[in-house]
Amino acid sequence: MPAAYKDISLNAFPVWCKTLETKLTKGKFICGDQFTWYDIMLAGFFVNIVENPNNKGKEFWDKAIEGIPDRVKQYISDFKAEMADYLAARPLSVMGI
Repeated sequence: MPAAYKDISLNAFPVWCKTLETKLTKGKFICGDQFTWYDIMLAGFFVNIVENPNNKGKEFWDKAIEGIPDRVKQYISDFKAEMADYLAARPLSVMGI
């Protein structure tokens, strides 16, 4: 499985983030300045998978996240600010993927 994490995080993920960057042009979130369920689905991937300390591919995701576009990093930051209360109160994931 580590080979799959490495391939996805270091090859496919950066391309996907570059595409995402082109969609983040109308405000803080994917649909503009209004937070929507699309943001929960999309940015949830970053906080639930990419930044999950229990993800078995964490070493690869940590390296991959460094190189994503600044606009995508800002999107993740805006999402975390919007969801701060929820993220602080939820249990730590023990996800083992």
